[in-house]
Parts: sequence; structure tokens; C-alpha cells
Amino acid sequence: MIKDALKGTVKVLIFMAVLIGLASSLIPVADKPAKGAELIGEGVLHYALVVSSEAPEIIKQQAWEAKEVYGEFIQIADGTDDQVEINAAIAAYSTAPPFTQLADPGGIVHLTKGRFFLSDYIYLYYVTTTLEGEGLGTRLVATREGMANLIIVAEQTVLRDFVTDGNGKHPQNHIWLSSAPDIRLHEIQSMGGATQAYIYGGGHVPKRLSIRGFRARTNPEGYQIMLTQAWMEAALLSITESFFDRRAASSPNYNIYIQNYDGILIALNQFEDLEDSYPYQAIKLDNSQNIVKGLNTFGTRIRY
Repeated sequence: MIKDALKGTVKVLIFMAVLIGLASSLIPVADKPAKGAELIGEGVLHYALVVSSEAPEIIKQQAWEAKEVYGEFIQIADGTDDQVEINAAIAAYSTAPPFTQLADPGGIVHLTKGRFFLSDYIYLYYVTTTLEGEGLGTRLVATREGMANLIIVAEQTVLRDFVTDGNGKHPQNHIWLSSAPDIRLHEIQSMGGATQAYIYGGGHVPKRLSIRGFRARTNPEGYQIMLTQAWMEAALLSITESFFDRRAASSPNYNIYIQNYDGILIALNQFEDLEDSYPYQAIKLDNSQNIVKGLNTFGTRIRY
């Protein structure tokens, strides 16, 4: 039986590799995802796929055929309330065998190139879940006015290689972080505005948080990153290799606001200003300590 199960897993991997290969062939090399299907442990499939409504018909057709065999691990978005399909792929790790036997269900959920239209939030609540896209070609777009969050992260999670777009709908945050022990946000771009912040964590934010390769476009309403703890706590927070557009002239906020953190690394970032911008402060560190910062580049009108 174990041998038959492994054969079935190999068939799944082969099919997923072909499907991802077709999707990846349609995007520039620089935007291709870093990883494809993979095995974790002994023969356990650790991969789910969500196809954009804007994907080529051949990709969607193959995905529908695969869904008949592999169920909730393959989802095809229809361009309306696409968070439903994405959340179903995330949930598959707790509802489908062999993951029902695992203490910590979770795996890679891959979003193809194309837009995903969100009227409510994507909820990452399983340990070790990774949500990944195909670089700038994968975009999560807000469609409902004033929605609270595009993504809620409630467990140890990796988010990488996609764009979040407020789309002028005034969401409160793009990515809301909880008190999970370890969260990594890598190669994400945020744009289109947020009334509070593109990346927000309040109360008890992650003890280990890595933000790398973040590209924050101008936010006319709020912060680009805002992290506040209820009280001073030891943590490991790093913001590196990221790019921040100039704050909008109408907003008095900072690019980055951090409060009550003990252990901060801010390095190798670039902070941009526009020719018509007035002097402003890019980073505000309030009641924080053990701070290492260096090799950041600032515009000529920026006060640090």
C-alpha cells in the first residue's frame, strides 16, 4: 500500500510540474517562481495551485481536468470573490489526507500569473503555509470599498513574489500580522493605497519578522509599514533590501513606524522623494532599542 501511495504522489507531482511549467513559460524568466512542486518528508505532496481567471484557456482547461482527480488542491478562480478559491486551497491542507494526520498542516499555495479579485481577506492560519505568486505578474486586487484587510496572517507563514493592490478602494491594511512566532514577507510589492498601512501589526506582532525585497509604492492615506507592540518585547525584526516611494504630500505619516521593539535591523533600503516634496522623516522608531541600521539610501529632502 505504501508503494502504491508513493506512485500516486509521483503522478501528482508530474502533473503539477507540467501545469506550472506551462504557466511559467508565459512570463519573463525574472518573474518565475523560485520553486515548483516538492516533497516534504516521505512522499507527502506539499503543494496546491490556484489559477487566475485571466490565465490562458489551456491552463484553465488542464486545471479543471486535474481538479477532478486532486480535488481542493487545485482551484480555478472566476474573477469574483477569488479569496474563496485561495482560502479553499489553503484549507485543503487540513481537510485532505494525508494532512489530516499531521500535527502541523500546511504547505505551498501557488498563485499563477494574473489578477485575483478580492472582496474579502485571504486567511493564513495553518503552520508552515507559504503563499507564493509569480512575481509582478501575480496581483491581489481589492474590489470592495473599505475592506479591512487583503491578507490576514495568523500563523508561521511565508508570503512571497506577488503584488497587493488597494485599487483605490481604501482598504485598512494590505497585510495584517498577528502574534505568530515567525513570519517572512519576501519580494512583495504594495500599491493602490491603504488607510492604515500596507503592512500592519499591532498589539503582539511576530517575534521574528523578516521583510525583504518589499517595494512600497506611494500611499496617500497611511503608512507603508506600521508595527506596534503593546509593550517592549525582545524580537528579531529585519527590514532589508526594500524600496519606499515618497510619502504623499497630503499625509503626515512616516514610511516606517515601529513602536516598542527590542531588536531591529534596518539596512540596504532605498527611500525615494519627489522633486516637489517637502522635507519629511522616513523612519520613526518609538520606544525601541537594540537597533542596527546602515547602508540605507535617502532622498535629498528626507529627514531620518
